[in-house]
Amino acid sequence: MRIPTTAALFLALALPVQAQTFGKTELDIHLALIMEWWPGEYDNHEQIVRQSGGGFSVPVYEPVFRIHSHYVRLDLPELGENVLYVEEYRNNDPSNISRIRVYALSVDEEEQAVRVKLHAFRDGHDRMIGARLDPERLAAITVDELRPFSDACDVYMRFDGGQFSGGMKRESCGDEAWFEYQVVLGPNHYWTRDRQISRETGEVTWNETGGDEYDWIQTTKVRWFICTVNYNLDGDMLNTEFLTEIELHDQGGSADIDWPDGRTIEFQLHTREFASPSDRVFPLFRVHEKGNNVPIAYAWAVDDADRFGINLGWFYALCREKEQGAPQP
Repeated sequence: MRIPTTAALFLALALPVQAQTFGKTELDIHLALIMEWWPGEYDNHEQIVRQSGGGFSVPVYEPVFRIHSHYVRLDLPELGENVLYVEEYRNNDPSNISRIRVYALSVDEEEQAVRVKLHAFRDGHDRMIGARLDPERLAAITVDELRPFSDACDVYMRFDGGQFSGGMKRESCGDEAWFEYQVVLGPNHYWTRDRQISRETGEVTWNETGGDEYDWIQTTKVRWFICTVNYNLDGDMLNTEFLTEIELHDQGGSADIDWPDGRTIEFQLHTREFASPSDRVFPLFRVHEKGNNVPIAYAWAVDDADRFGINLGWFYALCREKEQGAPQP
């Protein structure tokens, strides 16, 4: 789904940032746009597909690992009106936490940017695992639990070419080695890359993705789908019966189905792109026996489809975007 943006926002952002000096009103509009775009879930599954050699290959999580990110609006007035809770996990394992942070966003007229102040949890993040899905736990967060990062580690985001780009100031964050952290944010994508560079030698001492290259982690905003699954053990597609209802997202989401013949069937969905980010994206959905990466069958729908189906006779699934409700068989 493409997120609509008002005409006023486009007028304010129409000219290249290098050609403008933005006043407080324009920067407030930038901040509002970031807060419209950023909240949501992101996954770089499509990047992992390309890295692994194609959709039927066994996933390879090196040098770029798979990351699933949640950015959730947080009501924490002590940090301002624009606050986000961030929870990220690696390699499709919600217990393998990459980061848990709180971001406080504000306008910085002097820097001509939206400034992002990073906060960690003072006692570590373990107790917050899973809070991304628990509004009561998020509502209970207090500023006393948070440790703000040094001002030198603030992130500055500026509108540039239809998206926001920026990062930490060069050579500002870190002692013996400084962090080179960069971000790109659009209406449906969020890219980051991070490494440390020695102040003494200028050599890279740490690279987030583990390889020699300064790789971007290229995540795309997910869409959630809800599917009804019908079956007929004899393969008679005219006489299928309701079996179950599943939910999965379109950036490499999957759901296990206990099949009546004793097998576990896995239904997978990912939005295929020829480049990332891309204007041409279409859902690709696959039926597997659990543990076998080569599908029994697969199909695809038109670009940005919000509903689709597949009928193999013995397996019949109808899916549509979750906000539309479950499809009727």
